[in-house]
Amino acid sequence: MVTQCKFCNSPEKSALERKIVAGRITRTEAAARIGANPASVTRHMKNHVSALVRGEIIKSDGALALNVTAQIHETHDDVRAIITRAIRKGNDKLALKAIEVELKTIELAAKLSGQLDERPTLNLLLDARYAQLRETIIEKLMPYPEARLALADALEKITEAESDSKNGAIGVEISEDMVETPR
Repeated sequence: MVTQCKFCNSPEKSALERKIVAGRITRTEAAARIGANPASVTRHMKNHVSALVRGEIIKSDGALALNVTAQIHETHDDVRAIITRAIRKGNDKLALKAIEVELKTIELAAKLSGQLDERPTLNLLLDARYAQLRETIIEKLMPYPEARLALADALEKITEAESDSKNGAIGVEISEDMVETPR
């Protein structure tokens, strides 16, 4: 007599496969939900769900494939629980380790949400090369007042656009002598 796969016959088969592949539940949790043992769920995932199907599950359901925000929240909740238990039991070493993990989790969440931006920034006004370049361009445009005016307008628009952005202005300063027509 051939034994039928309890997982294959479960009405929750597809949903549970997706959750297992996405890492949202463990095989042990899936086994408990369908009344099977974890080894049978492992066998099912190995023998009845091909790598191709696992790949298609991930592709077809990006939210389940890797829900970073949900994982961060779960990690945060788990770590907070560990910290609370460690403090209650007086295990300072474990509490400090868990706090270290919590700080890394918060840092990752801040990076992903855009609240922490570690990209290098460049303030052109502080760069002597920029000031020298600006002066050289304006000097070379002295014989061409229309071009100098056009450049001044363009630099002013860039300054306005950058000052409105969240990263701050590049700080291009346009003085009257830059746009004056020679007499």
